[in-house]
Amino acid sequence: MSNVDRTDGDAGARRATALLGVAVCAEARAASLNEDYKKVDLRVSFVDAFAPERLLQVHCQVKAGPSFVSTRAKGRRTMRLNDETKHALAVASPPALLAWVPPAPSSRVYWYVPEPRVPVKKTIYIPDHQYITPYLRYHLSRVAAHGQYRKGLPMLSVKSLAIERVQQAAKAAYKELQTTKFRNPITGEVAITRLAWRHVTRKSKRSTPRVSALRVVPYLKAFIGEDPDRYQAQEPQIEKLGSQTIERRNILLWYRDALNIDGVRHTLILRIREEVTYPSNWHKYLLSARDIAQKATLASWWVRQTVIR
Repeated sequence: MSNVDRTDGDAGARRATALLGVAVCAEARAASLNEDYKKVDLRVSFVDAFAPERLLQVHCQVKAGPSFVSTRAKGRRTMRLNDETKHALAVASPPALLAWVPPAPSSRVYWYVPEPRVPVKKTIYIPDHQYITPYLRYHLSRVAAHGQYRKGLPMLSVKSLAIERVQQAAKAAYKELQTTKFRNPITGEVAITRLAWRHVTRKSKRSTPRVSALRVVPYLKAFIGEDPDRYQAQEPQIEKLGSQTIERRNILLWYRDALNIDGVRHTLILRIREEVTYPSNWHKYLLSARDIAQKATLASWWVRQTVIR
C-alpha cells in the first residue's frame, strides 16, 4: 500500500469513527493489533435499540476513496469485495459493518451490513439512501436480533367460517389485538391501530384476498411478537420537518408455513410501518438516545400459498 493510500485510509477511518460514534450513540475505537490482523478496522459498542439490557459489539471495516467502487448506477453503487474483506464480514458475529468514505466534496459515509443467514457475496450494492444517520442503530439492532438462534414456530390451522361471519369474527379479534402489547425482535414495540384494518378492508381490495386476510386475524397474535423467517427493510422516504428529520420505511416480515388454510400451507406476511425521527443537525451537536424516536405500527397483513422449493 502506498503512503497516499494509507493516508486516505487513515483519514477515512477517522471520519467513519466520528460519525458512527455520534449516530449510533456508541463507543467507537480503533481495532487492536490482533483485530487488525483479522481485517477489523473499528469496534463499535452500543446499547441495543430494542433490548436495552443488551450491549452490542459491531466489527467494522472502513474503505475510503473512489477505487473501491467499481460502477455507479442510478440509485446505487456497486462494490467488489476482495477475499479478505468478504471472509471478515462472513465470520464476524452479526451484525458486521462495512463503511465506505467517498472523496470530497461528499460529507456522507455509506454503509453495508450483511444480512444474517445469507452468504456474503463478492459483489455488493450500496443504495444512495444507505448513508450513516441515527437510523443505523435500529438497523444494526434488528440484524443482531435476527442473527440469534430461532426456534421454529408451529403451523396453525385456520378455522373454516361462513363468509358472512368472517368479518364479524375478524373485527372482534382485531379489537383484542389493539389491547395487547407486542414487541417484535425486528421492530421493537408494534402499535396496533386502525391503520392496518382500514387497509385490509378498503373497498378497492378484491374480495378473495380480503376474505383470506380477515380469516387469519384471530391468529395474528401468535406471530406479531415473533422473529420472522426473513425480513426486508424497504427504501425509505426521508422528510425534513423544521429541525427534525423523519425516515419512514415499510418493513416486511415473512413467516413461512405459518398457517394451514383449507389443507394448504400458507406464508403470513406482515407489513410494519416504521418512523425514525432525529435532529437534522445530529452530526453538529451533542446527540443522546433520548433525542431519537422510533415508532413501529402494523400497516397490513396478507397470506400467500407457500412455494415448495
